[in-house]
Amino acid sequence: SVFSESVTSLKPDAKKSPLYGVLTSGGEAAQFDRFVPKEATSFSSGSGISLKKLYHYIREFVTKTEPGGDQHLALFDRIQRENWELDIEKDILDLFEGPMISIEMNTDWVFLLKVTSEKAAQARIQDLIARINAAMGKEGGLMITPADVAEGVSFTQVTHPMMMLMGGLQPVIGAAEGHLILGSNVKAVRRCLETAQGKHANITKNKRWSREGLKPTKGQKVDSISYTDESRTAEEWQAAIGMMSMVMGFAWMGMQAAPPQAQAMIQALPPILAKLAPVVGKMDFFQSSAEVKTVDGSQWITRSVQNYK
Repeated sequence: SVFSESVTSLKPDAKKSPLYGVLTSGGEAAQFDRFVPKEATSFSSGSGISLKKLYHYIREFVTKTEPGGDQHLALFDRIQRENWELDIEKDILDLFEGPMISIEMNTDWVFLLKVTSEKAAQARIQDLIARINAAMGKEGGLMITPADVAEGVSFTQVTHPMMMLMGGLQPVIGAAEGHLILGSNVKAVRRCLETAQGKHANITKNKRWSREGLKPTKGQKVDSISYTDESRTAEEWQAAIGMMSMVMGFAWMGMQAAPPQAQAMIQALPPILAKLAPVVGKMDFFQSSAEVKTVDGSQWITRSVQNYK
């Protein structure tokens, strides 16, 4: 195990910077283990950023640096009202408080964003799904059905023939426990909600994480914390190379009219990838990595560890 620690100190006038509010007003990653099941192979929980303040910063930046910036923003605002029938700041950005959590349980995954209102988040989800469905049309193949995730909560399952070809992906989306939740399937989301409700053991009961992960000290303000199981790194990289080789094969089928230089490049890549795959397979010595970042006054203190087999 290789440990490291770093300290980032802010300047005395840091609070005057517009980006200070963006980076520091996202809240705190308190109760980081609340939604993370015992079976999690990887997870990250962080305070996030203030999306609303970032939006204001970008608008101010465009106004000050882009010629005609005010006119561009006025046009953008009109498009929101007349074409999209929404206000990005009020209808979307005001919903999110900052903290976010991502969880992996082998091939299953769940992503959570803390929201100010579950009811408003659910309304935005239904509006988005309706817009996508309308854009794709009846022949688009998109199937939207209610998902039985938990009693008293409303979730929607979205399926499509292309998703079924991608390993049977059947994502679900909804709002519960103060979060907007997107998951790979009903089972994954249900397991995370059961964990949050105390009906299922959380990550603190995971022996590997207890042995290999890093934990914040009691009383510390946690900005972010993460753990990644890297024991299958070599296999995953080999699978990625295999996918790239397949993509190159499809690309070659449509390259007959391409310039000779482009054809030569596409032809050269598969043999290189074929030689790279067994080399990557030897990189099977990774075990896991973990990190915890805490805030102490005007300092961010980051502790991390890389574990090897």
